[in-house]
Amino acid sequence: MGNVKQSMAIVAGLAGLVLSAAGCASPAPSAPSTPGPSTAASAPSGDGATGQPDAGSGTGAANTDSGSSGSGAGRASSRPAGAAGGRAGTPECRTSDLQVADEAGTGQNAGTHTEKLLFRNTATRTCFLEGYPGVSFVTAGGGKQLGRGFIRDGGATPRVLLKPGGQAHAIIEVTYAPNACAPAKAGGYRVIPPDQYSSLFVSKPQYACTETGQADGHVEPIGAGA
Repeated sequence: MGNVKQSMAIVAGLAGLVLSAAGCASPAPSAPSTPGPSTAASAPSGDGATGQPDAGSGTGAANTDSGSSGSGAGRASSRPAGAAGGRAGTPECRTSDLQVADEAGTGQNAGTHTEKLLFRNTATRTCFLEGYPGVSFVTAGGGKQLGRGFIRDGGATPRVLLKPGGQAHAIIEVTYAPNACAPAKAGGYRVIPPDQYSSLFVSKPQYACTETGQADGHVEPIGAGA
C-alpha cells in the first residue's frame, strides 16, 4: 500500500513538471506580412515649376531693302512668312495668295509720275497686308534688277484685311531723267509683298534709271481698296 502511494506521488510530481514547462515556453513567431505593389508618381508635364506647357518664342530680322524683300513698315517681324496673325487668327497674305497689276496714276510733274500697284487676293481665305511692298525695276520677264529698290516714303501702315477677291493698293512714284541717270530698258516691276521673299512680276515696259541716287523710285505703304 505504501508503494502505491509513493508511485502516485511520483506521477503527480512528473505531471506538474510537464505543465510548468509548457507554461514557460515562448509563443511561436507570427509569419511576416507581404507588402502590396507600390504606385509610381507621375511626372508633371511641361514646366516643372508650374505644371504649364513651355511657351515657344520666335524672332525675325527687320527688312531694310525695298528692292530685295517686302517689309512690314521696316519693323522687326516676329512672324515667319505666311504666319498667322491679325484679327482672330487671320493669316498674313502670302505671295502665292496675290495677283498684282499696275494702274496709271494721275500725278505727273517734270518727268515724275505716280502709278498704283493693285494687290488682289486670289485665295479662298481672308488674309491681311501691312507695311511696304518691295519694288524695283527689272529687265523683261522679271530678270535682272536695274538700279536700286524703290525708297519707302514715311506714312501710316494700316493692317488691311483682304477677303477673297478683295483689293489693296500701294502708290509708287517714278522719275525719269534720261540725261542724268544712265537709262536702260526695263520690262516692268519686281514686287514683293510685305514680309515675303518670293516676288511677282508686273509688266510695264519703260526706260528706268540705273545709277543709284539719280531719279530713284519711291513707294508708299499699302492702303485699303483700289
